[in-house]
Formats: sequence, C-alpha cells, structure tokens
Amino acid sequence: MSATPILDLIETPPKPPQTKRLVLVIAGLVGVLLGMAPIMYPRYFAGFNGFLFLPALYVTVAVHEVGHLLAGRIVGMRPGAVVIGGISIFKSGQRWLIRFDYRRMFSGGLAKVLPEKGDFRPASFRWMVAGGPLASILFTAVCGLMELRYGPGLWGTTATLFWMGLLTAVGPLVPASRGLNKSDGARLWILARRPEQARAWMALYALQTEETNGVRPRDWDAELVAQMLLAEPSSGEYPYIQLLAFYRQMDQRKEQVALEHLEKVLATSGNITKVFRQCIFLEAASSSALSRGNVSQARTWVERAGKVKEPVSTDNAEAVIAIREGRHEDAVRFLAAARARIERLKLDSGLARFAKEQLAEYAENL
Repeated sequence: MSATPILDLIETPPKPPQTKRLVLVIAGLVGVLLGMAPIMYPRYFAGFNGFLFLPALYVTVAVHEVGHLLAGRIVGMRPGAVVIGGISIFKSGQRWLIRFDYRRMFSGGLAKVLPEKGDFRPASFRWMVAGGPLASILFTAVCGLMELRYGPGLWGTTATLFWMGLLTAVGPLVPASRGLNKSDGARLWILARRPEQARAWMALYALQTEETNGVRPRDWDAELVAQMLLAEPSSGEYPYIQLLAFYRQMDQRKEQVALEHLEKVLATSGNITKVFRQCIFLEAASSSALSRGNVSQARTWVERAGKVKEPVSTDNAEAVIAIREGRHEDAVRFLAAARARIERLKLDSGLARFAKEQLAEYAENL
C-alpha cells in the first residue's frame, strides 16, 4: 500500500466537521446578542455607543496583544508580530512589514513572540500568555474608574471602551481552540496540565524564532525539530508542525520522507482553517508534479484548492506542472510571477528564502 494514499488520490482528505460550523453560528448569534444588549438593557449599558464599536474593538485588542508582547519581553522573548483586526505588523528576516487586509477587519488579534533557543520554562510562557488578559483587566479597571468619576465621556467613549475592554479580558480566558489558534485560557490550561504537549508547542515557538530571522529549513536546529515533532496528532499545532517538517525534509533533499510528512498534514486537514487547507492542497499539487511526476494528480489538487476558496496565487504549482509538460514559455511566465509576488511582499523569512531558492533552481533546470 502507498505510504501517501491521500496525496496519491487513493483516499480523500477529511472534510471539516459540521460541528465547527455550528459553533461559528452559535458564536455569531452570541455576538449579535452582545451587540443588541446595550439597546435591550440600556440601564446596564448606559453610555455605550454602538457607532464606536469598531474603533473601541481595535483599541482594546491592541491593549490585549501589546500586553502579551510586553509580558513576553519581560521574561526574555522578543516581539515577532502583532495582528489587530485587519492590521498586521510582523518581522520577516531583518525587515519589519505592515499589511492591511480588509477581510480581517472584524476579526480579533494575535501576538507572536520569539523565545530564545532552549527556553522551555513553562513559567515564562505562562506569564507571556497571561500578559494579554492582565493588560485588558487593568485597562478595563482604569476605564471603569474614569467612568465612575467623570461619566461615560464624550459620545460615550469611556463607557464603550470599558465594555469592550471587559469583553477582551474575559472572552480570551474561556478555553477554546480552532486548529493552530487557541484562546489564552486554553493555552494556560495546557501549560498547567499537559506539560508534554506544552513542550512541543514551546519548541515550535523557538523554531519560529529561527524561521522568522531568516534561517532556512535545512539549517533549523535539529533538537528543536525533534522536540516539536513529539506533538500529539490531536493537538491543534500538529498539522502546522508536520508542514514545517515537510519543508525541512524537502530542503534537505529527502523527498520521500518529506511527502510522508505532507501526508500527515493532509490526514489532519479537516481541523484547519480554509487558508491553511488551501495552502497544503497547493503543496500537494506541486509535490505531485515535482516528486511524483504525475501531472494529472497535480491538476486534481489545484482543482481541490480552488474549491476551498479563491486562491491568492497558483503560480508555483502551475510552474511545476508546465515544467513537467515541457511548456517552456508558460513555465518561465509562472516562475516570474511567483518570484515577483515574493519580492512584492518583501518577505525575507527562512521559508521565503527557501521558496526563492526553489524558484531559482526550477528556472536553471528549464
């Protein structure tokens, strides 16, 4: 039997469970109820201004995420990225980049820290995770005291910030997870009760420090890689960890081992986001053409990626397919487009450098 039955189209990848969609619907209804609460119960939400919802959300999310970064810095972890709604500020190689994505305008936030190699102190990670809720609680308390002393403020600004701050303080403490994304409450519970799983997650964070600073997959610390690979298949980090292992093995020219890691990602693809799912389907397309030499299989994976959502780019997969089919001009065009996209985004992380090396190698072999 094939070691990669899903990649080779013998089996189909798992579909996202319907329960997650139900959770999203319930969460949406709860959000609507929270939004209507100031109107339904004006006595308790006096001064809340719904027109300030989005700016208040951005302010309180920023406070929460900066709290993570400050707490992380205190315990020796450098900042790597912060996401506030549609605004992303992140490090890639030696560059700091800013992006805005309108599709994420109403989403939450994210903070990424870069721990030092070998830093597996659970206490440090607990403080970093707790830094967000603590900052939100402090911010909410200040807004509450200001409201008691000076009233709801101009246009209800103080009152609105108070309620939004309370939401960003309490909400993340509820244990919840969706793939790689976990709430602060879920992270703290794992750090306290699941030390082995927490250690794999800490190793992943340490490895991301190397990748963010521009270290290519083949040069990643072998001990960190081995440690993160101990993650349980049921953990949310598992698919991402296997994808990183796939890139490392590909960069070390160990294609068969790499494809086995890719198979593990595909086998757990029902528990990941649409963007991630599409990404690995396109990787499956490129690997099918590049390593298997099977163009028909590659096109099937490109088609599947398109069904997940509209792809941002399929240039890399199309370039490999064109190379296999001997369409020289098309291959040159797709390779140029793929290189231009990386250059346009100004990415310089380890994975970006690896991708540029691959594209250069493809071009040399035409």
